[in-house]
Amino acid sequence: MKYIKIFLIIFLTFLFPNFSQAQTLKMGYIEFPPVFFTDAQKNPKGIVIDLASKIIPEAGYKFEASSYPIKRLCDYLAKGKLDLWIGLKTLPELKDTTIKGKSEILKITLNAYTVKKLPDIKTKEDLIYKSIIIIRGFSYGGWINFIKDPKNQIAFIETEDHRAAFRMLKAKRADYLLGYENPSKKALKDFKLTNLKQNTISSFGAYFVISKKTPDAENVLLNLENTYKKLKKSGKL
Repeated sequence: MKYIKIFLIIFLTFLFPNFSQAQTLKMGYIEFPPVFFTDAQKNPKGIVIDLASKIIPEAGYKFEASSYPIKRLCDYLAKGKLDLWIGLKTLPELKDTTIKGKSEILKITLNAYTVKKLPDIKTKEDLIYKSIIIIRGFSYGGWINFIKDPKNQIAFIETEDHRAAFRMLKAKRADYLLGYENPSKKALKDFKLTNLKQNTISSFGAYFVISKKTPDAENVLLNLENTYKKLKKSGKL
């Protein structure tokens, strides 16, 4: 068995010279489901984590993802304790300490959906006295506390995922559904929902952001961006 392991290491090194030397990127994320979050088994999950799992290894790197409050994440990027963040690149704390990609990796859009003839939801106050369907565990950019505050008299139904939420909306269990566009599109592939109306509440782009203290930072960013473009063009993203 010992000799088999040695043979495999030599074989992999011969085929992939950089296999054992691949640079490991330390990636930070925040708790913002479904974009990025930590599951019950303490594993990183989410739309951006899934993208990172496809792009980063394809670019020739390993990566480790850990969750941090946003202020600590920015501080760690500045100090070089983290190499990578995939998210907003306009945060003031990142201005002089990081380099930013030009390619928008993902547009993260929160929508309000309804099958009734109702006005658009533009602010959280528009939800007062309304009934809504929400996804369990989502913070909705900080709206969740407002939604669950009894004084606002918002009748809410929590469900496990977007698919179940749209089935409830179809059955007219509530006035609105709050859902993120990417998983909503996937959920709506399963069935037709007539008279569906949506409006955008908030939207922001996610970009590669690399710490200036990451070894070979400029090339790391270039490799990640080029790999993203290649996978996007080939339909693998």
